[in-house]
Amino acid sequence: MLYTFTVCSLSNRHQVYDISWKNISDYCKIHGYQFVCKTTVFTQDRHPSWSKIPLLQDLILQNVATTNIVVWMDDDMMITNPTMDLKTLLLPFLESSCHIAVQEDTHGELFNCGFIAVKCTDQSFDCLQEVWDACDNFESRRGYWEQTTMQRLYRKRNSTLKPHMYIFPPKTVQSFFRPNEDPEYQWSPGDFIAHVSGLDVRERIDYMLDLEEYLAKPRISVYDDDIHRQITHPK
Repeated sequence: MLYTFTVCSLSNRHQVYDISWKNISDYCKIHGYQFVCKTTVFTQDRHPSWSKIPLLQDLILQNVATTNIVVWMDDDMMITNPTMDLKTLLLPFLESSCHIAVQEDTHGELFNCGFIAVKCTDQSFDCLQEVWDACDNFESRRGYWEQTTMQRLYRKRNSTLKPHMYIFPPKTVQSFFRPNEDPEYQWSPGDFIAHVSGLDVRERIDYMLDLEEYLAKPRISVYDDDIHRQITHPK
């Protein structure tokens, strides 16, 4: 089957997306993917992270005739192995009956919503709407926002969301680039995405700039490990 991809991101943190979006845009140009980036949140009543839900829904509706997969990437993600293509990475999900894909998370979280892949189907749209509608007062601004709501729905007895979700094992589509992370989830050279999450904004930017410098250096392969030593043995 022929798969076509649209990659999207939304952020109001220009000091963060100024670094990541060029990286993601360059990757999309290499592989011929459409890249959609927005800087205006959909609502002021919820944390900005919630805006990924209506953005994904909009792209499902807009692109159903030309794109069959939409991929969300957080603004603090850097693609560190651009040789990997999305079809190869996502193939187990693409060939499954599921409609939404995420990846297993660390620190007791079921999955992480920094990377979400959705098929352009009515089921995907409806699942995202279920998550949006289930938001409570706490989850609108606290916790891990839409991720907390999605996990709550997934855990429910007779969950209507769970059958439609595919959860990748750790380090399949993203790895965490931060000090003192569990090695099972920690970024290493050759991984597709370094996700610089769980840090304050200034520290996050510093780590992303380190990655940008690393990626700009000529090297024999993407598996060179100088920055891996740096992140796993921080000063």
